Amino acid sequence: MRKTFETDDGALIHVTYVGLYKFSAAVSRALSHGDDANFGDTLFMAQVQFEVGDPRYAWLNETLAVAEARETAAGVEYQLYSLAHDRPAAID
Repeated sequence: MRKTFETDDGALIHVTYVGLYKFSAAVSRALSHGDDANFGDTLFMAQVQFEVGDPRYAWLNETLAVAEARETAAGVEYQLYSLAHDRPAAID
């Protein structure tokens, strides 16, 4: 999936993500009653990459993130976690 967001300070951030989702009858029942699902109620995860032209957010171009998601009565909520990279020593 692809989406473009505008930050509060006017930068555009293009987000591309793919993931896994497993249907859950319990989550569907909760949503039909206006309740929210909890994180972990079903398999709902994504791998996220960013593209940004604004120099203030250029660090996102080198950021890979994973996300856990949950369905709510208002939509989908994500918790994103960036994957850290430490430059490895040279391999001979």
